[in-house]
Amino acid sequence: MNKMRRLFYPLFLLLFTTSLVLAQDDLPQPPDLSVGLVPVRTVGLITADPFDTEAAWTPWLVNRGTLALENGRYRARLDADGIAVALHAAQLDNMVIEVEMTPLAGGQQTAYILLCRANSDNPATSDQFIITATGQASINNQVYGDASALLNSAQPNRITAVCVDEYLALYINGRLFLETEDTTLTTGAGGLMVFAGDARADVLFDNFRLWYAEQGEAPAATPTSAPAPEATAVVASLEQLTAYASEPEVAMAELYELGLLGKEYAPAFSTQGALNLGDGNWFTPLGRTLPATNFVLGAELNFSPGDINQTERCTLAVRVQTDDVGQVQQQIEVGFTNDGSLIALETRNGDELATLERAALGLDLTRPHHLLALVLDERLTVYVDGERILHNVSVSAATGHYGVVLVGRGEDARCEARNIWAYHALPFQVGRCEAVAWQSVNRRSGAGTDFRITGALPPGQNEPITGLAIAADGARWVQLEDGDFVAETVVWTVGECDAIPPVP
Repeated sequence: MNKMRRLFYPLFLLLFTTSLVLAQDDLPQPPDLSVGLVPVRTVGLITADPFDTEAAWTPWLVNRGTLALENGRYRARLDADGIAVALHAAQLDNMVIEVEMTPLAGGQQTAYILLCRANSDNPATSDQFIITATGQASINNQVYGDASALLNSAQPNRITAVCVDEYLALYINGRLFLETEDTTLTTGAGGLMVFAGDARADVLFDNFRLWYAEQGEAPAATPTSAPAPEATAVVASLEQLTAYASEPEVAMAELYELGLLGKEYAPAFSTQGALNLGDGNWFTPLGRTLPATNFVLGAELNFSPGDINQTERCTLAVRVQTDDVGQVQQQIEVGFTNDGSLIALETRNGDELATLERAALGLDLTRPHHLLALVLDERLTVYVDGERILHNVSVSAATGHYGVVLVGRGEDARCEARNIWAYHALPFQVGRCEAVAWQSVNRRSGAGTDFRITGALPPGQNEPITGLAIAADGARWVQLEDGDFVAETVVWTVGECDAIPPVP
């Protein structure tokens, strides 16, 4: 199961309200949380429960099964479609949760879940760190991957969930596996949930630990390949950029000055980074709600190979399209292989990945490298550390989102992308004003939400604007060439839009 949805069920609450008082010498050591994109440190142990006393966990109700102490461990035995939940009484904004989990039985849909910032009235409202019986893992369905290589079958697995500010991370047996950002929830309880799904579920929990946590000191900045302005006389050109490592708006301005872009462009998204680790095929999606056709994507890639004897790659993915079960149907990848080469690949119509171009650069992979890709219509241009390496490579015209890919063949493989940003490049026909939506928006028969919906304006599609109307509530609506209206706040207006005539 490559995609896992957050579980929303009517849940009954199981609370434990006592924490064990431990001698200072017996306090459990917090996990090492310094390897992620956001360094985290624990600053206070809230509870450390070895499940030795019945009073610590008193179930109110378990649906279709049992939840009880057994030989010093907390055991959930559930029939198909059964569910059990347990929450700690402490309400925290930032926390680290750790538990030893031993799966004994489960089916394709069985899920073992650590809950963070859970609502005490409805624990389904929570940040959810999900591991299935088949070895799939997810955080809030934002990032996911196959963790089966890291999990021990019928043996204890140390699972750690990190919730600090907007940063969320999942560690499996001491290794960082997934991380993402989510600003939806700010405070709540920590706890455990088991959902049996399509089969009988049986799982043991032991040594539950809950820490208060905060962001630690950021690691020292890694030197990059950006040229120091005072030490170089390089002048920006089509073959050599100078602002590629600057703030995105500065980099975009240079591309415009060089004639690589029109004057119409708009920010799509930016994120601090994404990290994939280990042996396997890993994908972290980005910007899934902002698909685009024409854009500029920039990032700093730091690739540590895991096996130099097998081909590995660390890439940025663009124009990503997937089917209903998460299988890639369309995708372009640009990045580095473990021999220091630049590679561009493409999947079309669900076919096997094909290599478009490969440039043997002999990159030093002990340090990061800046990658900047222009994807415009059916052409791909790629700069590495400011130098143009690929120019006007033919690609399929398509619309999709973004991501970071690692194909690792050793457990030490690491693909880290930092300071990722994308700008929409908005082409338009000279001499007219056009509307471009960044996501599917409603077309209406008049200026206002009271008017009938006539259809949708898909993302990335240019529609000529013929007029501007003011709704009864004062909102601005643009009239399209066919007479339909869309709200001005949900589209970009590009082209010659200084004097849009009022709608009669």
